Amino acid sequence: MNFNFDEIVDRSNTFATKTDAKQMNRIPEEAIPMWVADMDFRVAPVISDAVIQRAAHTIYGYSLKPESYNNAIVNWMQRRHNWTIKPNWIVSVPGVVPALHYAVRALLKAGDKVIVQQPVYPPFMDVVRTNGYQLLNNSLRLENGQYTIDFEDFEQKAQDPRTKLFILCSPHNPAGRVWSQEELMKLADICLRHDVLILSDEIHHDLVLPGHKHIPTASLSPEISKITITCTAPSKTFNIAGMQSANVIIEDAKLRREFTLEVSKSGYHDPNPFAIVATEAGYTQGDEWLDQLIQYIDGNKKLVMDFIREKLPMLEVIDSQATYLLWIDFSKLGLSSKELDRFMRHDALLWLNSGYVFGEEGSTYQRMNIGCSRLVVQEALTRLEQAIQSR
Repeated sequence: MNFNFDEIVDRSNTFATKTDAKQMNRIPEEAIPMWVADMDFRVAPVISDAVIQRAAHTIYGYSLKPESYNNAIVNWMQRRHNWTIKPNWIVSVPGVVPALHYAVRALLKAGDKVIVQQPVYPPFMDVVRTNGYQLLNNSLRLENGQYTIDFEDFEQKAQDPRTKLFILCSPHNPAGRVWSQEELMKLADICLRHDVLILSDEIHHDLVLPGHKHIPTASLSPEISKITITCTAPSKTFNIAGMQSANVIIEDAKLRREFTLEVSKSGYHDPNPFAIVATEAGYTQGDEWLDQLIQYIDGNKKLVMDFIREKLPMLEVIDSQATYLLWIDFSKLGLSSKELDRFMRHDALLWLNSGYVFGEEGSTYQRMNIGCSRLVVQEALTRLEQAIQSR
């Protein structure tokens, strides 16, 4: 079956954060929203069919996860990532960001330190600071157009006796970097040597572009698995972020018990009935849709990179290896972060994510969401070209 990703779906007036938050953010109504990380594609028919069938029952009470839910996740991880896990390792949560909060509160004590690698997904920093822990930034290095890891600095920070946790973004958001087995092993070995736990956000793991392969951190070795808490979700994979469903995979029984206790303290129990059927449908029948989606996103990425190389050479795009997000450097325009925001939103009429929120390393960048019709991407590039030419 061929799926139509070229279709432009009007999401306005559906309470969609991506489209309906313009007024509160002082964004012109005409601006194309290419910011928050959800896609403008209809979900796979197997998912919408499952949700419609469940909705037809017309009673939406408290729900329990069936055994088939965890089994679907187990089989997906084996089939798509060659990662063998067990059903009882899975802890369901309402999202990866809540999971990060649960994890730091469950595993850390006052005065503990946490390593992150900026530029990175802003909630990483928020999770550490809002819960009262100390943030250590192992800043990524940009070399030959790709981000690399400063391992010497990482080990210096890891060997601090108060450093207890490393939050890893794999694949990386915003730059779309897929970490190699060698890089992951080196990071994990340092963590093992210095008794640092790994909290691995792998929410984009299913959206790896052709020619690259995601390696789950916990799959590297039995020893590494026992110090790793892996955050996954069907939300990015199948475009169901609004379902509020994620699954944390923890092999070590003690870590899992501490994490589960913190989840219980929050008052959360099981996913809502629509998240249950949507997740299971995606993980059991969504492969074909996902495979075609990845090819489409890769085509969108190539369109952007070719356009900028040929018509906007003053901009630089990181050649992403995963996700539907592109990290674009506007430094040669000579604008401050705030001036760049104003230029993009009011002159180019494009609403992208401000780069500075990912850390000071991103102050000259914007993050572009290309999870949309190619016609929209083309229109966005045309607007950008015209705005730059008019400066």
